Amino acid sequence: MTSSRTLFCGALIAMLLLSPGNATHAFQRQDLPFFSCSTFPSNESESDLVTRFGAANVTTALIEGGGAEGEMNPGTLLFADRGDSRMEIFWKDKDLKRRPDWIHVYGGRSQWRSPAGITLGTDLRTLEKLNGRAFRLLGFGVDDEGGVVTWVGGKLVDDATPGCKFKIYLSPRSTDSATGRIEKEVLGDREYSSGHPAMQQLNPQVYQMFLLYGE
Repeated sequence: MTSSRTLFCGALIAMLLLSPGNATHAFQRQDLPFFSCSTFPSNESESDLVTRFGAANVTTALIEGGGAEGEMNPGTLLFADRGDSRMEIFWKDKDLKRRPDWIHVYGGRSQWRSPAGITLGTDLRTLEKLNGRAFRLLGFGVDDEGGVVTWVGGKLVDDATPGCKFKIYLSPRSTDSATGRIEKEVLGDREYSSGHPAMQQLNPQVYQMFLLYGE
């Protein structure tokens, strides 16, 4: 009798922990999933996020995007109060909060990682090793500076799926005068190889990761 009661109580506790209202507690004991198009499909919605990550971790908020620079529009924050896990989602359907337009992670460090292991702070030389070859990125000092343009057929090319693309941006770690002189060699709205001597010296780091969704 005691054994049966123990099993029943254990099952009841498990059901309560895994119910949508308590998903926060269950989720906090697990690692985050990959930052990828598979984890966040094109039909994602805010209600899906609540079910998966817990209502306490999903916040409707105004975020920058969808218009002129600095313009704020309705979106969703995931883990708004956890700096190393914070994520912004901008929706195509802003009223129903569904069908992401883009998903954004930025800052100095993050628990989110791509399937290949890319995260905030991953540097250019590490990216070359993951890719198996040099890649191409935009110069600095312009809009979309440091954005990876192509992996040139390397191993990381598979981090994109139909209708969704994984995109990263790199920036030099230091802003001192020596860095500034080297950075002048890779300025402007043009592509540079990661193997460029100045890029190798700067060894910029990932400071933004995006999932970008097509129509």
